[in-house]
Parts: sequence; structure tokens; C-alpha cells
Amino acid sequence: DLLDHASRPSIIIATHNADTVKFAVRKLSNCPPERRDDVMFAQLYGMADPVTYILAKEGYRACKLVPYGPISNVVPYLIRRAQENSAMLGEGVAVRRGLSTPHWQGFMNVHAGSSSSSRITRHSCILLGAATCSPSDIVRRFSAGRPRPLRFDNPEVAFHTKTTGEVFRGLLVLKVCTFNAIVKNAEILYKSSQTVLGSTITNWLLKKTFFAHFCAGESEREIAPTMQKLREAGVGGILDYAAEAELSAQSKKPDAMGDAPDRTDFMHARVYDYEGEKKCDARVKVFETALHAVHNTTPEEGFAAIKISALGAPILLERISTAMLEMAAFYERLGGKGDGALSYDDFKKGWLNFFNEPKGGEEEIRRTFDKLDIYHDGSVDLVDWTCSMTLVDMSEMVKECKEHGPLYDAALDEEELELMKSMLHRVDMVCQKAYNLGVKIMIDAEWTAIQPAIDNVVVHMMRKYNRDTEKGPIVFNTFQTYLKDARFRVNHHMKMAEREGYQFACKVVRGAYMVSERLKAESENREAPILDTYEETTASCHGVIEDLITHPSQPRIMVATHNEGTVNFTVKTLEGCDDPEKRQEHVYFGQLLGMSDPITFILADNAYKAYKYVPYGPVKDVVPYLIRRTQENSTLLGTPAVVEERKMLLTELWRRLFGRRTPGKIAA
Repeated sequence: DLLDHASRPSIIIATHNADTVKFAVRKLSNCPPERRDDVMFAQLYGMADPVTYILAKEGYRACKLVPYGPISNVVPYLIRRAQENSAMLGEGVAVRRGLSTPHWQGFMNVHAGSSSSSRITRHSCILLGAATCSPSDIVRRFSAGRPRPLRFDNPEVAFHTKTTGEVFRGLLVLKVCTFNAIVKNAEILYKSSQTVLGSTITNWLLKKTFFAHFCAGESEREIAPTMQKLREAGVGGILDYAAEAELSAQSKKPDAMGDAPDRTDFMHARVYDYEGEKKCDARVKVFETALHAVHNTTPEEGFAAIKISALGAPILLERISTAMLEMAAFYERLGGKGDGALSYDDFKKGWLNFFNEPKGGEEEIRRTFDKLDIYHDGSVDLVDWTCSMTLVDMSEMVKECKEHGPLYDAALDEEELELMKSMLHRVDMVCQKAYNLGVKIMIDAEWTAIQPAIDNVVVHMMRKYNRDTEKGPIVFNTFQTYLKDARFRVNHHMKMAEREGYQFACKVVRGAYMVSERLKAESENREAPILDTYEETTASCHGVIEDLITHPSQPRIMVATHNEGTVNFTVKTLEGCDDPEKRQEHVYFGQLLGMSDPITFILADNAYKAYKYVPYGPVKDVVPYLIRRTQENSTLLGTPAVVEERKMLLTELWRRLFGRRTPGKIAA
């Protein structure tokens, strides 16, 4: 009656009886997913541990009733507990047996999928004699603390979802990635294998090795077991259709693709070539298929990754970016400086300095100013300007320029405006589908020459799809924190969202185009847009994370990193919030499938929202991705953190085969 009641009362089910627990779990599986958040199971401290800890492992809210007090005063309690135990042992044996069997584990796993969250929760406690309070209060006030900082050196937790064969395969694949001769010639070896063995055998071998380690499968049917296994471990999935366009020799320019990252936490974006409007239209269908796959395999918070350069010509994105940058620069030429704002008189003076007097005279200038003045406070700052001035407005505005200058040259012509409209329509179709399915979209960051255009597109989509407070934000932008202006841009975008009333959400990475950005800047004899040192990048990354976590609007964040230091910094920042439990609900962590398993699964084991970036697609189409991933790993796997991961794989393999950890020093 309590579980079914429309008022959704909070319940603590205090029982040591396995049948009662199973009954409650069955009932919960037929309730709306959010009902599970209002229900807590409780057992006495020192008794029925299998009930408590298996419930917690399967994502249910489990707690212990924890007695305390001076020994002399607690003796009557201890005597009574001993007497109860003597009478209860018959049931206790049944409980222990029932919870130790595969039948119970299987039962729990089946029903975990229907819950609002299958991730492992903190083990909570209730102090005997404490005042009555709601389950959320109990969790917040009496939860057991996590170790600080988190340790990522437990191979049993890190690899508990892998079979022994998968552990061995992972060790083999990651080790092969350290052999430079194989890695550098990967594409040649692949083509040679196709010639000698044929495509069928070659692709079969890849599917059983590198593909199986870094990708989830070829189709929705094949990826389902991987997604289910992740979900049972409390890990979510970000589906990424990884079929890459093969770049022609002419298109392999430094500014059009990402190079291998120099550090383990540089998350890559894929590279698409541009093959015309029809090809971009076709990719809409690809992304929509991916969204359906996420919806069908991830009942909870599911994510899909997309690239804007897959839906519009890179040359168009570069033109849009140039226009966006010039529009911001023009604001300064009008008289706006930094955090300052333009008054109407300053605006009018600057306007007449650059443009012919409009036919409507001062009234028309006033209307333009009022349109830009979002707060109607008599001033226009950079946020007002960015929110209100569109590229269409810019193209109309330059028709009245007194002289042709940078602003005039940067404005889009009619053909480009039509192409931009088509691109926005494609992105909107994908976002609309995501909104309808309740799937969140991660829009990848790309190289700096097109990033302002991507930001502009993302803001358009956020305005439309990030206003539903019940569904939460659908569209996530991505910020590369190795860029010198990263922190300013993040805060500027948060101000825009705050001013316009939509929810801001983003993914934070270090960066994916370090080498190419520096080469391009050098070739153009200008300052590189990225920070000079790893330490500066770390400071920028941590500064951005701190700004996001501590912002009053509590934006949703995906911290996509393979760096243990950054993970622990994020955890520490969360712990410093006024309500860590509440803030933690909107912070996610992400790592690539096949890499940094200790980080992902130990985060999940400590009740954080951990995700794997899960690539999938036909083997023959994903080969470029696999080759690039192997080449990236050749530089990544020499770092201490990843060498340690290989050691942990070897330790776990040895433990499973011989029942103990490897003695002495391990050579991985």
C-alpha cells in the first residue's frame, strides 16, 4: 500500500527477511523509476550483511541501524541481541544462503535495469535514538564518508565486470599499443592483411581483439550486453558512432584534424571530411539511429556524442567563426571594453562613426539599442551584445557601412546564410529527436578555427532544448581547457544562460588538438591559442571545474578526464559544497571504453556518476578509429598512470588464475 500510494511517502523497510526484500524489489520494479529514490532498506549493524551490501551494490538505498553508547549502559542491549540471535539463526542461515546464490544475484540484476539509477550508493546508517527524519536527511547527515582522496589501485573493483579472457585481452591490446613499429605502420599492416588474408578474416581478427577492447559492437543488438554490464556496475554509457571518414591526402591539413594527445586525459574528437549537403543530410540519420540506440540500451541518463562538422561544411564553420569573432571585436570598437557597458549615447556615437545614418533617423538607432538591451537598464554589455546580435543582423548591418573593413569582409553572404540555415536545421532535427527520447547530447569541441561557430550553434540549441526543468538540460557544450581563453568563455556562456533563462550544461576536457594548433599558429606567425605548459593547463582545467561546481545555478558537468589528480580535485571541490550530495547529482565523470577502468569503476563504486565513452559501428568503417586509438595509446601508455593500469590488469589476471596477487615487482 505504501509503495503504491499516490503521495509517494518515504519508507524505511526494516527487515532481515530475504522474501520481504524480494517482494519489495518486485513491487519497485513495477513502480515509476523515481519511486525507488523514496525507499530505503535497513538492517541491524552486525546482522544480515548480505542483505545490506547486495542491496547497496545493486543501487538500492541501504542502511544499517547503528547502536552506540557506553559499554556499561549497553550491556542489556547486547544480552538481548545475543538471545535474539539464538532464536533467529534458522532464518539467518536461510538469509545467508539465499543471498549467496546466483539465483538471488540474477534476480537483483534483472530488476536493477528498471530503476531510476543502478549505480552503487553510499552505505548509510541510522543512529539508534536519533530523531525521526526523511531518508534523504538520513543519507545526508549519517552517510559513511568516502576515502579522501580516492585511491584507484584496487584491481578487483576496477576489473570486476571483465571476464578473465577480457582481462587477458586488455593486457595484450594495451601492451601491443606500446610497440612503435606496429603502431606507426598500423594502416600498412591492415591493408597488407586484407591483401593476404582477405577482408573477412582481417576484420574478424580485429573484432576479437582491438575492436572488442575499444568498441562495444557493430549494431544496437551487439552493444546491448556491454551497456547492460556497465549499468550493472553503476556505470553509464555515452554512445559514439565511431565510423570515421577516411581523409584524402589533400584534406590532411594540420588545422583540420586532432593529433595524438600528450597526456592521458586528452579526450579526442573524431574527424569527418565534408562531402556535400547530401552527405550531411545522411549523417542526421546516423545520429538519430545512435539516439535510438542510447534510448533502448540506457534506461537512465543516456548520452550520445555528435560533431557539428559532420552536419555542415568546415569551410562554412570557419566563415561563421570569423564572423563571430569580428562581431565581438566590433563591440569593442563601438566603445565597449571588458566588463564595461555601452550607454545609449556611446552606442549612438560609435554607430554613426561606422554606418550611414539610417532612414528612420535616431528612432531606428534607438530601436536597435533597445533590442540589444536585454535587461532594459539603459546599457549594453558584451553578454547583451552576444545574446542579441545575430549573423543575419550582421549581414544586414554591413550594407550601411561607410567603408569596407574587417566587419564587412567577415559578414556572411546570402548563399552562406542559406547553408548556415540548413546546418542549423540538421542540428535541430538531431536535438529534437534527443529531446523526444529523453537522451542528452554531448557536442564535441573541435579545432579553434571552427569552435566559435560550434559555440554559436550550441547556444541556439540550448535556448530551445535546455528550458525543461523536469527533463533537465538536453544539450551539452564542450570546453577545451588548454585554451588560454577557456575560463573566460565558460563564465561568459554561464552568464548568457543565466540572462536568457535556459540551463547551461557542458563537458570539460583538457584538449585534443595540441600539436596541430601549435603548428598552425607557427605557420601563420601568430601566438598559439593553447597554454604553454602542462601545469598551466592543469590550473586552467581545475579553475574551470571549480567555477562550474561552485556556481549558484548548479550547471550539469561532465568531467571527461583520465587524470587521477583532476578526478580527486573534482571530488574535493564537491565535498566543499554546502550540500555535496545534491551537487553530486549533476556532476558526471567520463573515460574512454578500454582505458582508465580503475578510475571509472572505482568512481562508480564510491557512488559517483561515472560514464564510459562507448564507440560502436561496423568493423570495416571503424578501422580508422581503431588505428588512431592505437596510435594515441602508443604515446599515452608510457605515462605512470597507464603503466600502473597495465600492472593492475596483470595483478588481476594472476589473482584469478592462481588465487593470489603476483609476488614481487610486476613488469607490465
